[in-house]
Amino acid sequence: MVYGRGTTNVKLDAVKTHMNGEPHKLALKLEDEKMFKAKPGPLPAYAATPLGKAFFKLNENEKVRVKKLIEIAYVVAKEEMPFTKFVAIAKLEKRHGVELGQTYLNDHACADFVDTIAEIYEEELNQVRVLLMF
Repeated sequence: MVYGRGTTNVKLDAVKTHMNGEPHKLALKLEDEKMFKAKPGPLPAYAATPLGKAFFKLNENEKVRVKKLIEIAYVVAKEEMPFTKFVAIAKLEKRHGVELGQTYLNDHACADFVDTIAEIYEEELNQVRVLLMF
């Protein structure tokens, strides 16, 4: 795919400088992440967190269960509820037949989930800020 017209008068030094520049490196990283996101699995930022690393080791049923707990934690944070409400919401979900298991059903797990979510959003926002600077 051709994105634009170039020049036939290119100096090797200019190409090397461009390839070693931070904007080019960031563009390559973002392109890699775009390809990574197209594949099933977690985002690169998530995969680097302790929670993300542990998530890779889970079987598929456990992954579905933990994903539901992370979604509950996200709602708790988004609605600015205290983390202690996480347990009550999870119990309500279990009463409705949602399989959540017994682990991670406490306010400390909610805080860990929210911290991980915040790290991921912060990294993605920083990448956008860097792009907007160029």
